[in-house]
Amino acid sequence: MKKKGFTLIELLAVIVILGLIAIVTVPVVTNVIEKTRKEAFKDSVISAFHEVECYLAENNLPEIPEDGIEVSNLNLDQNNLDGSIIKNEKGLLEALNISNGKYCASGQIEKLEVYKGKCDEEVPNITVVVNGKEAKFTITDNKKLSGYQVTESEEVPSDWIAISGISVNETYVATKAGTYYIYAKDASQNIAHKSFVIDKSAFEETVLSNAGIDKSGTFDASKHTTAKISGNASVSYTRDCHSYTTGQASAVIDVQFACGSTVYTYNVAALTFSTQWNNVVSNKSGSFNVQLDLASHGITCSNATVKLVSSGAGVYCATGQCKSDANQWCTGNLSYSGNLTVVAN
Repeated sequence: MKKKGFTLIELLAVIVILGLIAIVTVPVVTNVIEKTRKEAFKDSVISAFHEVECYLAENNLPEIPEDGIEVSNLNLDQNNLDGSIIKNEKGLLEALNISNGKYCASGQIEKLEVYKGKCDEEVPNITVVVNGKEAKFTITDNKKLSGYQVTESEEVPSDWIAISGISVNETYVATKAGTYYIYAKDASQNIAHKSFVIDKSAFEETVLSNAGIDKSGTFDASKHTTAKISGNASVSYTRDCHSYTTGQASAVIDVQFACGSTVYTYNVAALTFSTQWNNVVSNKSGSFNVQLDLASHGITCSNATVKLVSSGAGVYCATGQCKSDANQWCTGNLSYSGNLTVVAN
C-alpha cells in the first residue's frame, strides 16, 4: 500500500503557522529576558548601596570620601560593576554612572534611573540670552535631563527644580543686578553651569523729571542704590555799563540733594562774565551729570529732595574802576534757568 505524504500547500501552511507563532512569542520572550537582566543589574546596584556601610567599617573610614567609593572595590558576588557611589548635597547616597557594560544606573536608591547602554558622561549644554532683567535659556542633553537651578553663587546648588526630557526652555527674571549662574544636571548626574550678567542699567527708572532752579522734586531713595542726576543749566547776564567801564559777574549753580537733615551739594556750573560795553546780554549754558551712591552713603529716606540752587556775586565794576569817576558805572543782573532728571536703580 502506497503511503501518502504532505502536499506542498500543507507544508507551506505549517511554515506560516510556525512563523506567526514566532512573531508573537519571540518579542515576548525577548522582553522577558531583557527585563530579567535589567532587574538583575538593578538588584546588583542596590546591593552595592547596602555594601557601602561594610566598606566604610572595614577600611576605618568615618564617612564617604568626597569623590565617592568605587563600586568595583565593594565585596559583591560576581562584581563586574564600574562607577561610584557618592554622598550628594543633601547627604544621601547616590549612584553615579554605575555600569556592567550593558546597563547603566544613576540616582538615589529609591529613584534609580536604569537604562540600556553605556553610561552617559556628556554634560548638558546651556545657552542663555539676556535682555534687560530677563535671562532666557535653553538646556539640552543627549539622553535625559533631571534638574536645573539659577543662583548667585558659584557653588553647586543643593536644591534643584525638576525637569525631564532632552530639552527645556526657561526664563529667569532677576530682582537685582549682578552675576548669576545656571546649573543643569542630567539623569546620570552630570552637571554643567553657565554664568550671565544682569547689568544695573536694567533696573534704572526715571524717578524725578520736573525739578529745576529753586524748584524741588522728591523720590523714594529707600528703593534704590544709586541716583544719576542730569540736566542742563544756563545763566543770562544782562548789563548796562558806561563806555570803557568793565563790568563783571560770577554765577554759580549747584545740585542740592537732601535726605532729612543731611544735604549734599554738587557744583555743576561756575561761570564768569566780563564786558566793557553797555546794553549787552550774554548767555552761558551747559549740561551736567552727577551720580550719587545712595547705598554707600546710607541714604534710605522715602522723600529725598533734589533741586538746582543758584547764587551769584552780583554785577560790579572791575578792579580800579567805578571809584574816582562818577561817569564810570555798570549795572546789571543775572537770571538763571535749568532742569534736572533723576534716574535711579
